[in-house]
Parts: sequence; C-alpha cells; structure tokens
Amino acid sequence: MKYIPNLNDPRVLNRMRHAYGFTKAVMSVDKPSTWASRTIDKYYGQQQHPLSKYLRNTLLICTNHNYSKDNGTPKEYKINPIGLDYIRNILLGIQDTHTPHLTPSVSQVTNIDDNVVHLFDKQVVTEYCLREYGNQLQSLEFTYDDKSHRLWNPIQNIKKLYKKDILADAGLIYHYDIDTCAPRLIYQYSVRCGNDLYMPNIQKYIDDKIEVRNRLSTELETPVHIIKVIINALFCGARIGNSPEFAISQLLGNDKAKVLFLKEDDYIKNLRQEIKTCWQYIEPYTPIRYKNNKKLPMTSKQKWIVYFQLERLVLDSITKYLKQTNNKYFLEHDGFVTTNLLDISDLIKHIDMDIGYDINFQLEVHANNTHHI
Repeated sequence: MKYIPNLNDPRVLNRMRHAYGFTKAVMSVDKPSTWASRTIDKYYGQQQHPLSKYLRNTLLICTNHNYSKDNGTPKEYKINPIGLDYIRNILLGIQDTHTPHLTPSVSQVTNIDDNVVHLFDKQVVTEYCLREYGNQLQSLEFTYDDKSHRLWNPIQNIKKLYKKDILADAGLIYHYDIDTCAPRLIYQYSVRCGNDLYMPNIQKYIDDKIEVRNRLSTELETPVHIIKVIINALFCGARIGNSPEFAISQLLGNDKAKVLFLKEDDYIKNLRQEIKTCWQYIEPYTPIRYKNNKKLPMTSKQKWIVYFQLERLVLDSITKYLKQTNNKYFLEHDGFVTTNLLDISDLIKHIDMDIGYDINFQLEVHANNTHHI
C-alpha cells in the first residue's frame, strides 16, 4: 500500500516546508551535487520514516548511487522539478491532493502564476536561512571552515537568486567581486616566478573580458556565464576534448561542433599558449612529483590548488583591511559583501602594499525590496 501523508497534521506540513526550503535553497534542477545522508536527514527526517521516504522520492532524483563510507563519498542528487512543484502547491493549499502519488506526473500538478511561485519560494528559503543561520545573520559574525585553502560557510551555498536578498535583509548590500580573479593572479604570480614575456591575449581578457566573453557566447551559442567558467578552467589546466570525460565538453553540452570551434578559435589557441607559458614559469616553485624516477607534469588539480592559495592570499589581505576600517562583511571565495561602501582605491592600494598584487573590483549594490506573500 502506498504511503499517503496526512495533510491535516501540522507536523507533516512543517516537515514538508523544511524539506522544500532546504531543497530550493541549495539544490539545482540541472546540476547534481553531493549531499551527506545526515544533512538530508536533518531536513527530510530519518530515511526509514515513511514521510521522509515520500519526500525523498518526490523532491529528489539520485544521480549517483555510488556511496562509499570508507572514502567519505556521499550520493549525488538534483531536484525533481515535478515533485517540487507538487509539494509547493500542497504548501500553498491549491493542489488537488485527493490522490497523492509517490512520483507525481506533470498532469497532476496544478499550474499557478509564476510571480506567486517566485515570492513563495523566496519566503520559504528565507525561513530556512533564518532558522539555520539567523544568529550569524543578526550578529554579522560569520563562522568559516578552513578547507583546501578556502573559507567555507553554508550560506555561500544558497542560490544567488535568494542569497542576495537574505544578505541585504541583514544589512549586507555592497557586493564586491575580484575582477578576472584567476587570470590576474595566475599571470601576476608567473611574473613573480620570472615570466617577463608580453602576454597580449591574457592582457586583452583582463582589460576587456566582456568583449571576449560576448563574442564567444554569440559564436558558440552558449551563455556568457558558461564562457566565463570555461576560460577560468583553461587558466587552471583544463583541456579541450570532444568527449564527456572533458569538463569543457560537458559545459558545451558535449556538442562536437562547439568543442571543435573552441579548440580552433585563434584567440583561444593563443590564449592557451600563453597560459601554458605562465605555468612553465610557476611549475618549478610547486612540489615536484615523480613516478618511476620520472618527473610528472602538473595536473589540473595541482594548478587549482595554486590558484586557491593565491585567491586566499588576496582574501586574507582584504579581510585585514575590512577589520582595520571597522566594516562588517561576509566572505565569498573571490569576493565579499559589506554593510558600508568602501573606498576601492584605498583597498587596492592596501592590497598592493600588503602582498604586492594588482587587484581590481566590480561592485554591485543590492537592496531587497521584495514583499513576501
């Protein structure tokens, strides 16, 4: 007999709301992510319970079942959009629930106004964040885990669509991103390692990234934010190949024509050569690995580690400045959010004097004017 949740029980509705808020806040319909079972248990309930099983089957699609306790590898999930719509409509009180199903179909989900959906989602995600991180958001004193040369806070995982409003409600409205962070840092570090060559293609990207991204976006028929990810990946050793095993191929939807175009594009070919030269200067200053007494080349993973170390060096300098100027802040990996507007030229001067890197920033001001339902 199929389990049918008792929608007259407020405890059931509360559990549904908690699960929905968590899922909508941090998971994606398109991009799978790994989640420890104890984390999902926290919001869905213990997995042996019927309601928890129902919510898992309705809200989630497990994309990788290869759980390994020994290796600490959790399962991988993405959102089931039909199930998410179904649970949302139950919570809104507009879904026909006479015959609930474990796996609702499109025909069983009541269609409602997109604006109502958006406002409801923001409200439930905000409730989730305040419940979990309310003390940090109220005090503006955030705690971070220091792992892999990066500082991690769970609020970083909240989708930008909701996170900016949540931070704005806490008074954090000035968003600063390090402009072309990976290209700047990797190129400047290579100069410190002895690179005195003129690199026109890297400089072009740093000076006019919008033109480069827009051209590639148009010619590849690929969103600009994907182009940005691709170029950052190239700076950290990603290869261009026509196979799902290549990350860039996946970003281009494994489209052979797009992969070939990117590989043969004159600007990209010249850019990749300059990136290769940068790493040739950097490599002697990184740990050397050997196999059968033969020196191994740097892997993409090693290059990302070098970049994360550089990124962290800059972020630590920024944090020092923010404390000196009595600014409350929330840190991202290549950016930060503050309560007060900064003197950017003064910050740039501070970083240059402190660690010797030439950094620039992009500013976005985000105030939350959204009304909840």
